[in-house]
Amino acid sequence: MASPESRDALFNRAFDRLVMAALEAPNVPPDEEELAEAGLDSLGLLSLVMSIEDEFGVPWPIENLTSIGRLATVGLLRKTAREIYLGGVAR
Repeated sequence: MASPESRDALFNRAFDRLVMAALEAPNVPPDEEELAEAGLDSLGLLSLVMSIEDEFGVPWPIENLTSIGRLATVGLLRKTAREIYLGGVAR
């Protein structure tokens, strides 16, 4: 089983790759950057969430989908995804 540090590093690499693909960008924006300013609209955000679900094989909890608008920055999306997939929220 992977150590917590390696699981976190693997998560970050996959998350960054998915964000770069969604933004069609060569780099991940800083965590404090607004997703809209980076070029991601609401449909793009939903598509990114679906890509994250596919990558990690776990559905995004419905309670997190109903408040998806609060995921305004790269960092907030990263934090929420990390809690779902590494923090025991996912089943």
